[in-house]
Amino acid sequence: MNRPDQLCVACTQLMLEETQIVKAYMRMNPNATVMEVYHQTGVSLQTIKTFMQE
Repeated sequence: MNRPDQLCVACTQLMLEETQIVKAYMRMNPNATVMEVYHQTGVSLQTIKTFMQE
């Protein structure tokens, strides 16, 4: 996944929105696996993995 400074405005906005979705889900489900987050949020696996590595 590209860094935020390498994305267009629309893609940056989407990435920020998806990050907020994942953060909210993880707050409510701290022991969730990557696959659970993926299935419950609809955020791509690559985005979730990138977020979890940060």
